[in-house]
Amino acid sequence: MSTAGSNDGRVNVRILNNGLAGAITVLPCEGEGKEPDIELAKNQLKQAGVIFGIDDVVLKAVFNNKTFEQEIIVANGNPPVDGKDGKIVFFFETDMKLAPQEDEKGNVDYKNINLLQNVKKGEKLAEVTPPVPGKEGKDVFGKKMLPKVGKVIRMPSGPNTEISPDNSNILIASKEGNVSLLKGIIQVESVFEVGKDVDYNTGNIEYVGSIIIKGSVRSGFEVNVQGDCEINGIVEDATVKAGGDIFIKNGFLGKNKGMIEAGGNIITKFIQNQNVKAKGDIIVGENVLHSNVQSEGKIEVTGRKGSIVGGYTSSIKGVYVKELGNYQEVRTEVTVGVNEELEQKMKDAEQEIEK
Repeated sequence: MSTAGSNDGRVNVRILNNGLAGAITVLPCEGEGKEPDIELAKNQLKQAGVIFGIDDVVLKAVFNNKTFEQEIIVANGNPPVDGKDGKIVFFFETDMKLAPQEDEKGNVDYKNINLLQNVKKGEKLAEVTPPVPGKEGKDVFGKKMLPKVGKVIRMPSGPNTEISPDNSNILIASKEGNVSLLKGIIQVESVFEVGKDVDYNTGNIEYVGSIIIKGSVRSGFEVNVQGDCEINGIVEDATVKAGGDIFIKNGFLGKNKGMIEAGGNIITKFIQNQNVKAKGDIIVGENVLHSNVQSEGKIEVTGRKGSIVGGYTSSIKGVYVKELGNYQEVRTEVTVGVNEELEQKMKDAEQEIEK
């Protein structure tokens, strides 16, 4: 703040808004003192270091109208315009909702679930927009004010993807396969397709990617994949293991000698006399009969029939079912909140405590 004269009129200067504005308060003279004028105001602004953005029209109006003893902003800086962050646009579904569609009558559509998203070589997967540069500002002292720099979005390229030769901001598939977003990285997995049943003609199948089986998996055979597994037929007394999701269009049945195990979710039409384990959710369209079904997510059996009868059903996050047990009072055991492995650890701990 700067002041001139004793009994003369005065002009006080104050800096506002982190240097983006300068204001004056004009105080009239006392007694025979000299009245303040525009030149005094300009001198006081200069002494205070205000050299940029002074509005002469406003300044003249203060003295012409004798707008004294109130603070008036007479100088304005130019605030910086911050840069905008870069953006990324995906050209595939990044959050697949693995769930069948149910109509008003409770009928579940298992034909239109797309577990895998196949892309062709050269197909566009994502496009990154570079950040928009900001614009420098200037305060009333004439000093530059730097804008915030927009964040650069890195291309989330993963296995079997490459930068387009025509545009460095576009990511394309370098081979045909199943595209997915895993921990922020786009990857394209090879998809192996079996056009018939898994039986003596094919033998057991082990694959590092994802697989589509057009037929069924017959008793005694094994399918083990690191990715997702889609089976269009049924699974008998066989073993199917996947690191990702498993989708069986026509169900899982046998004589309690089969096992389905997924690192993700499992969707199937029905489960009868079988064993199922999933790290994610288990969604069943019709019924679960006399089976051992365990999920670290939730279990849903909420289709038109939607029943669990007999066996052991265990889920960490809840069991949702329309009908539990039946009129014949078949023993039906359901556990929520604790899975079999944790239960066994608890039993072992209790035995140790007893000892």
